[in-house]
Amino acid sequence: GFKDPDLRMPPASITKLMTAMIAVETIALTDDITISAAADATPVGYVGQPEVLEGEVWVMRDLLANVLVQSGNDASTALAEGVAGTVEDFVALMNAKAAALGMADTTFLNPHGLDNAEHLTTARDLVTMGRAALDYPVVLEIARVKHITLKIAGREIEIDATDRDLGVFPGLFGLKTGDTANAGQVLLSYTVTQHDRIIAVVLGTPDRRTATREI
Repeated sequence: GFKDPDLRMPPASITKLMTAMIAVETIALTDDITISAAADATPVGYVGQPEVLEGEVWVMRDLLANVLVQSGNDASTALAEGVAGTVEDFVALMNAKAAALGMADTTFLNPHGLDNAEHLTTARDLVTMGRAALDYPVVLEIARVKHITLKIAGREIEIDATDRDLGVFPGLFGLKTGDTANAGQVLLSYTVTQHDRIIAVVLGTPDRRTATREI
């Protein structure tokens, strides 16, 4: 049931799905990306979250896993810079792709979805974005990962999925959770039934799991 599919709301970390799609279509999974001071300084999402460190060299695929599995904000900044040189130029790519997909009510201002009053989208637009993401096998594959160990510059990084519904919620294959003070809990979910593929989105809810079950 649609409640208000065209209400403009903050998407929080669902933003990172757009970041991932653009990265995958622009650079190779084997490309090296050096972490900048700006990426290192980007606020992480939760206490104890493994960080990217200035000067480290990450392979694009590992950075993508950081972005999609543990929802790394700092990794999203690094990925944006690796693709476009600057975050500003990357944001221009994000908005161009949103427009090309027909996401008429969406404005992206950053690659990670940290709160910004003008960084807004709608449930309808996010379903459109989710449908587009189904055409990126590597994005779908990584979005389903529950735990991964990355070996970066002599340190091992343990990354756990922020999507705690994976493996708990039957048939849920991702795609992206989010959670900020302004956005509340958000979830763009994807499941496969015997007959079709279903994409659902909930925004601004205190309990994304219950809200998604209701859908």
